[in-house]
Amino acid sequence: MRHCDNYKDLLSRRKRLISEIEWVESIASRLEVNGELEKTGGQSLRIAAGVRLPYTHGVVLHREEDPSRDEHETELLLYDQIDELWWTPRVVLECKLSKVTPHDAFSYSATASPTISDPARTPNDPKGIKYEHLLALGYEDENLIPLARGNDKARKFFEERSIPWWKDTHRSGDTADKKTPTRNMASSQIACVNFLMPLAEEPEALEAMIRCIDGDIDGIELIEDTSDGSSLKSFVEFEWVGKKTSLEQKPPTRGANATSADALVIGRTDSGNKRAYLIEWKYTEEYKKDKPLDGNNETRRERYSMMFEESDSPFIKSSLSLDDWFVDPLYQIMRFLLLSRKMIRENEFEVTEARVVVACPRGNIAYRNTVTSRNMRESFPGSDMHTVVREQLADPDLFKVVAVEDLYSAISLSSQSRTIAEWSSYQQERYGWGR
Repeated sequence: MRHCDNYKDLLSRRKRLISEIEWVESIASRLEVNGELEKTGGQSLRIAAGVRLPYTHGVVLHREEDPSRDEHETELLLYDQIDELWWTPRVVLECKLSKVTPHDAFSYSATASPTISDPARTPNDPKGIKYEHLLALGYEDENLIPLARGNDKARKFFEERSIPWWKDTHRSGDTADKKTPTRNMASSQIACVNFLMPLAEEPEALEAMIRCIDGDIDGIELIEDTSDGSSLKSFVEFEWVGKKTSLEQKPPTRGANATSADALVIGRTDSGNKRAYLIEWKYTEEYKKDKPLDGNNETRRERYSMMFEESDSPFIKSSLSLDDWFVDPLYQIMRFLLLSRKMIRENEFEVTEARVVVACPRGNIAYRNTVTSRNMRESFPGSDMHTVVREQLADPDLFKVVAVEDLYSAISLSSQSRTIAEWSSYQQERYGWGR
């Protein structure tokens, strides 16, 4: 009962605070006794709110009078006070007055990468100032791993294939130019490109990643796309919609107005079959239960019902209908499964097998555990999204949710090349994989 009373009292106090800043300051004042947490050997461990620290420099000692230069205002800082002038930072804490989301946790991690310059971290537009996960306009290229920056890397790859970059002019304040990346460091497209683009020239590392998904993979096939008359080759393709037509039977405009998988990799099994992997990348995404899709469901039925019900459909016959998939992310997954079956039926790149793989951080339990369809929750009580989807497939192995951390570990152990070493270091610093 005492615990309950204390909790109610804490809520009451929190509601009386004007802002998150005051709440953080109240934590600091309550933790300190006589201005310090403890004292050892003449040095005192202290806590303070709103202390400014440089972003990209290792701070060994800091002086009270040091000038401020492109610094980040911390919310709570634990530090050792050496004497009247000098102190050493120890622990930086980010605080949230309300709930903490995967977006918060991953976004704070993203800003820690030393490959992002101080000017890129200091936007001067209203949205950039308000949201810490947005880079300064004009520095969008720094959202990419250094291995993919510049005119001849990721941007050239996308331009050659007429792939537009994902952007949001409203929420992220992006420019309308779809030939450059978003400034949003929480973008899942950016996370996917940063992870997979360098592997397009590292087939052994890519093979280790796919073998982490399926143990019978014996190699990676080079993908040669000649659908538009050109000959573009890569071990990884992005925003894949189909070779001749999209799932919606439209011209294959990648990344726009069609079902687009974030990435495509083709593995060769130990029995010699070619197996396509349609990869959907998730980072901070969360989806609400039972939230209706925008637009007309009748149009969706006309587009997908025949493929959903065909004899070679990946879906089993059950009491659940196509309409039960009309809520994201299940709607995305259903379309990817139909796209994978279309690839086999049309013999794209001679694949005879296909998988749909969702790569998602282990910590994003909101995505992993939430079943957004009411009828599916009732049909499979207590199950997570991965289980619910697999239960409705003729072959459960057609769909898998894998942890990005596991893919990272498989790649890091597969090669000692300079590229993989640089790639690995960046993934740790920017995203926290492998920590």
